[in-house]
Amino acid sequence: MRRGPQRLRHRGRAVAAEDCEWLAREASPDVARVRCLPITGSAGHAQRGWITIVVAPASPDRQPQPSPELRRRIRDYLARHVPATAAQRVRVAGPQYVPVGVRAEIVPSDPGKAAQVEARVRDNLNRFLHPLNGGRDGQGWAFGQPVYLSQIAEIVEETLDVDYAREIRLRVGDQIYADMVPIDPYTLVAAGDHELKLSIGAD
Repeated sequence: MRRGPQRLRHRGRAVAAEDCEWLAREASPDVARVRCLPITGSAGHAQRGWITIVVAPASPDRQPQPSPELRRRIRDYLARHVPATAAQRVRVAGPQYVPVGVRAEIVPSDPGKAAQVEARVRDNLNRFLHPLNGGRDGQGWAFGQPVYLSQIAEIVEETLDVDYAREIRLRVGDQIYADMVPIDPYTLVAAGDHELKLSIGAD
């Protein structure tokens, strides 16, 4: 139902960036996310006549990358549908990821379960931040979709046996974010390293 109108629109030819994205999905059922970077060449910057397709394959890996075989299949398929002048200038690449880590101080409702609570919170955060299977609906994250502190706070505080969290911060590398981690339009969220401190009782 979703592909029918697209087929009618592009009629098997890649004219716009959206056409290239739909054709990449048609090339293989393993394509989970795709973004077209028009006029982007093999060097990764603007090169007239080139088309770069960024593909994330269906995978449980923390930062899924397409195999050489999948890249070849998509490239060959697109080469048959793009204008002849671009047929030899189709590039398929894996996405860049922004690994979002969480720094939090957590108070468990039962001090004796501190280790279990830490493991649960870490697992829940990693699951939520998975680029393809994360998010609230389990459908993953779109290219360029930011991560908000309110979303992460909800995941932490809803974890079994968490009483409350004193402090929650988002981090990417050494950079700390108080409210939101912005994501470039051509990159995807992924789970980073988390710093979880378990505290017992009130100050």
